[in-house]
Amino acid sequence: IGVLNLMTVRSRLITGDVSSGKEGGVSQPADLNMNAFSIAFFKTSLAAVGPSFSTQKLVQVVNNAKENEPWFLGVATAIALAGNPPAWGANGLYLYLAARFGHMA
Repeated sequence: IGVLNLMTVRSRLITGDVSSGKEGGVSQPADLNMNAFSIAFFKTSLAAVGPSFSTQKLVQVVNNAKENEPWFLGVATAIALAGNPPAWGANGLYLYLAARFGHMA
């Protein structure tokens, strides 16, 4: 989720779209009043040049990951802690992961 959040910040800096994914589609005053040094620092550290994914799509992917990763970790932990894990356990986790990537695309 951390990398996705950094990609979202990078996209916001490239496109100037600071309202996507915010409540009511409205930018926060702090987003609009960021000083030039901070903007330059983050643009440099995130290599915010060139093409970028849609900011709205990145926000949706982050929200999707926030909702599904705890479930995935819970199921993976349950399978790992099972006294005799099922033979299909690892394949089930791989299938779940593939389905998440497919749903995200």
